[in-house]
Formats: sequence, structure tokens, C-alpha cells
Amino acid sequence: MKRGKNHLELARREIGCYHAPMAQQTAELLILGQRVTIRSSDIDPEIFEEVLRLASTKIVEAERRSQIAVPYQIAMVALLDLAEEYVKSKKRVLELKEKWDEKSSRLLSLIESNF
Repeated sequence: MKRGKNHLELARREIGCYHAPMAQQTAELLILGQRVTIRSSDIDPEIFEEVLRLASTKIVEAERRSQIAVPYQIAMVALLDLAEEYVKSKKRVLELKEKWDEKSSRLLSLIESNF
């Protein structure tokens, strides 16, 4: 399957949310010409749209880097990229929490020693 700039632009344009009754949200992602329908009814519409944009961006990036033309493999590369970002972010959050806990303890000690 031919990949290129036109396909990447089409993939970006294909992202969209169509709000249905009862707050169910539906969107279609285009991955190497294959349409994938995503539905959600239990998520904030803004978050849903942001998730779709992020997924689409990761798929497009994986497609650009990859020599593979098989859609599920492109999706797997994108999934691994997202997982890597998630693990790194989780680690940063834990490190920040440790620093905040340490600084809070020091501050509390300083306050208690002055009283």
C-alpha cells in the first residue's frame, strides 16, 4: 500500500468526534487506509478527542518511521511508543512526589522547631 504525505494528511483529517444521544461518542481513525471505529460513552468529550488526537499522532509518527506497511504492526509500534511515554511520565511523577514529600517534611520540621 502506498504511503505518503497525502495519506498522512488524510489520517489527520479523518479524526473527528460525532456526538450521539446519551453522550455516546464515536470517531473513526484511518490506519493505512483501514477505518477503525472507536466508541466511548463514559469519558469526557474533551478527553476523548484528545485521546484520539494523541493516538492518531502516534500512528502517523510510527508510520513515518516504519518500513512496515502492515496496519497492525504500525499500530503496535504506536502502542509501544505510548507505553514508553507512559512509563517515563509515571516515573517522573513518582520522583516529583518523593521530592515534594521530602520538602514537605523538611518544611514541617522547620515550622515545628520554631514553635
